[in-house]
Amino acid sequence: MFNITYNDEQFICAGARNEGNTHGDSGGPLMVSARIETEIEKAEGRWFIVGIVSAGSFSNANNSGWPGSGEDPWTHVIYTRVNKYCEWIYRVTEGEAECI
Repeated sequence: MFNITYNDEQFICAGARNEGNTHGDSGGPLMVSARIETEIEKAEGRWFIVGIVSAGSFSNANNSGWPGSGEDPWTHVIYTRVNKYCEWIYRVTEGEAECI
């Protein structure tokens, strides 16, 4: 299906029962609400992008080695970890976006 190898350091696998992404969702965000304090400012109540949809939906897939492989009712979506690209994001946005 996809010619990539799953790696926990590069990807995040997230899922939901009978829900997932669809055609056109590639590049969409995986977001989390933060309750942490950073050097930048208080982050409580803010949302952060932690992943970008990259490899689609793996509901009932038989892709050996991928999280969620096999028969189950869960849909597993593979996201690329945003924190792996912090330096590039900072440079391209000219400092407007920061990783914490």
